[in-house]
Amino acid sequence: MSGTKKNIIIVLPFFTLGGAETQAYYVAEGLLEAGHNVTVIAFEKKNGSLIEKLEERGIKWSLSNFDLSLVHQSGMKKLSRLFKFGRFLKSFNPDYLLPFTYYPNILCSSVRFLSGAKLCFWNQRGMENLGISLIEKIAKSHKPVYLSNSIAGAKFISERHDFHASKVQIISNGIEAQNPKKDNAYWHQKISKKEGETIYAMVANFFPEKNHIFLLKAWIRFCKNDLNQEKKLVLVGYSPDGKGLNEAKAFVYDNKVSNVIFLESTDDIIGLLKICDVGILTSSSEGCPNCVLEYMMYEKLAVVSRIEATQEIFGEDYPFYCDLNDLNSLENALQKTTDQELADEWVQNNKALVLQNYSIQKLKSSYNQLVA
Repeated sequence: MSGTKKNIIIVLPFFTLGGAETQAYYVAEGLLEAGHNVTVIAFEKKNGSLIEKLEERGIKWSLSNFDLSLVHQSGMKKLSRLFKFGRFLKSFNPDYLLPFTYYPNILCSSVRFLSGAKLCFWNQRGMENLGISLIEKIAKSHKPVYLSNSIAGAKFISERHDFHASKVQIISNGIEAQNPKKDNAYWHQKISKKEGETIYAMVANFFPEKNHIFLLKAWIRFCKNDLNQEKKLVLVGYSPDGKGLNEAKAFVYDNKVSNVIFLESTDDIIGLLKICDVGILTSSSEGCPNCVLEYMMYEKLAVVSRIEATQEIFGEDYPFYCDLNDLNSLENALQKTTDQELADEWVQNNKALVLQNYSIQKLKSSYNQLVA
């Protein structure tokens, strides 16, 4: 390790295993391997799936009691709580703050001086459609060091905070092949997979921007018009307030759809993908979608919405794009997956692409250099 051992605090919204949390875990692991003292902080446990991985790796974790709902409320209460959050961070004697996603970014950047940290790295991961709160204005004035996992994310935050996008350092997501935790038999039983059945999956938390209902509408049309294939759709993800998941389940029930399975978020996405054939993402807003990289790494054909983030990965002419809010477009993309020769060709193309451009060692090295 070059330099001295640093105290580095990684801050997340929840101890779940979403895309940003998974990348933060890799970063924490890399910093630990480099000899640094790393603590991961979150504001809520939620399902706590990340905690097990942190403890297995020997990475310390802690909960903050700051109430995220205060950010967009009026009044002075949030400022007194913000002060307490800064003192909470100071108790860890941090050299660097590494928040991931919107709320950790604005909170950590706004209290960086109070925490005693030398720098705060603002990690832009998505495109938040939120008003600029007082806390975000304070955060901006404290001039964090801006990072993003995509050009689209860099463009978004530079326009939002009124500076040139060239000042944002791009550090792409990383991924590496890992072994599943559970065997095929477990997952076959979990989703009741039949002999010869083709499995489609979307790994995405039940947020509005993931457009689950849009996918389900296209799925119904695809199944009605393609009778040559036994197929099943698996929707796996976390639903913070239950609303998105309940809406999707209600839609399936109301439309009498019998070939859709819902699974809660799991720490064995790899095991699930091993028995799947096609991975889907119908998101309208992403930085660099981690699930798409997983589809590519584990050789699952990826059907994705045409947005800036996916075009950064696949380029302009990928044949399995769909246009958001165009059911015909998504149905056509799903129909193309039944062309086995075309599917096999692009599965191999995508595997080569992810190995070339999304190395986990490059991700770890980039963050290690930031704190060297």
